Amino acid sequence: MVELRRLDQEAPVTLGEVAALWPTLVARVQAGSGPVRASLVRPGHPVAVDGHRITVALPADQPFYLERLTRDENLTATVAEIAGELLGVPVTVRWVAGSETSP
Repeated sequence: MVELRRLDQEAPVTLGEVAALWPTLVARVQAGSGPVRASLVRPGHPVAVDGHRITVALPADQPFYLERLTRDENLTATVAEIAGELLGVPVTVRWVAGSETSP
């Protein structure tokens, strides 16, 4: 399991950092929220980071994932909380379809 501890908490989060911790994040979602909720997050992959906002792409050909996650504020908050713990800085999470990355 990957856990990053950032020395400079003011420095922007990088996509590489988020990608490295994504499997650990999914495992922690499963441990804390169960396999069904983790199954919503698992197909996602980080595609962009803007400051401390992480953009996660979900399968464009399966809109169910995006619909569920954009409506499930608690799960989105859980993902952001876990990512923040792993990165050592608070972050927010935005879900998008496919590889869309525009704000």
